[in-house]
Amino acid sequence: MSQQQQIKGVFPTIEYLEGLLDDHSWTLVKEKRDKSGNHIIGYHHPPLGPRSEQKCYKVISFQNATLDSLLSLFHSRLPERIKEFCSTCFYCRVVDKIDEDTYVMHQKYKLPFPMSPRDMVVAHTKVVLPNGSVALIERSIEYPSLPPEKSIVRAETLVFVRLLVPKDGGVYMTNMQWGLTKLPPRLVDFGAIDSLIEEAEVTQRVFSKH
Repeated sequence: MSQQQQIKGVFPTIEYLEGLLDDHSWTLVKEKRDKSGNHIIGYHHPPLGPRSEQKCYKVISFQNATLDSLLSLFHSRLPERIKEFCSTCFYCRVVDKIDEDTYVMHQKYKLPFPMSPRDMVVAHTKVVLPNGSVALIERSIEYPSLPPEKSIVRAETLVFVRLLVPKDGGVYMTNMQWGLTKLPPRLVDFGAIDSLIEEAEVTQRVFSKH
């Protein structure tokens, strides 16, 4: 199997993601309203199996933007626009283009002192669903030509999904992130949810300027 085939195979299937979204095991963690009065809602899901060390978080928000504009920010121009919604990222480069919708990125992040900088090698793909919605999926991978650097800690994204659903004159954005259950549950649950809510709010501010 070629490296490109291996990269294509790391992503969860759409059927799995749709089943997870429709699962009734989600628990409400946090809810707030944006400046337009729309709800931003955060949930967490229990471990994804009896022996799994992973659980999932999702935040649903309404974005007053078009699907094309969100795809420009989060997919087609992501490497050059990532700083618009992620202030800690100071480097993002496509290192391998697998096909029209799939590529590999090398990203570097500067964190507050005394934490060391982080980097990640992330595979990213776009999947168009039959109903016109779009899923953008990211996952860390091992990439032989980019071994960890001595001065930077290699971080990992288990799975990160943005589901974009055009509706009501805008787009409902569901961000899902996988986390590890071996960390303190309260710390992980609220930390992950707060991070996803912050990105939803930053995305709203990006498009309020246009």
